[in-house]
Amino acid sequence: LDMAAADFLGPLFRRQQSESDASFSARIRSALIREHATRPATINGLRALTGTTPAIFEPARPGDTGAYGSGSGGSHIQAYGLAYGAAGGWGSLKLPWQFFVSVTRPPVPGLANLSGYDVPAAGYCRGPISYVGLSSLPGRVDDCDIRQTVRDLIPVNATAWLRIT
Repeated sequence: LDMAAADFLGPLFRRQQSESDASFSARIRSALIREHATRPATINGLRALTGTTPAIFEPARPGDTGAYGSGSGGSHIQAYGLAYGAAGGWGSLKLPWQFFVSVTRPPVPGLANLSGYDVPAAGYCRGPISYVGLSSLPGRVDDCDIRQTVRDLIPVNATAWLRIT
């Protein structure tokens, strides 16, 4: 599976620590048929990775920025939600092919049967306690995984400004 992933998806698509063959195989199949180069693809890819829906803001997209006025402007068609301050933030056509992504890291799982400091059952020389590095936690999604997912999903001529919280 590791060699197939490298052949089809490149060397950066790697098995996560303590990931089972079934889970890794499912991730490979999902990555092979995943939609790319669209806003929904970026949202769905990050949601699949982190479990949370990212916020995307495109300064050149009126649906994200809103517009001045009510939208009626003498027309017989009434438009709502276009008013200044009703949507997103300040738009700009000087930022073509650029967008801002705010994504939240998934919660880091703990390790079972280990206590922490200030717990009566643990302490120096007694109880189940251990120093654990973040890289050894199972199922952890790090910032590199998030950045790589965004890189894989956006068009080659687009720029994504990423904020990870």
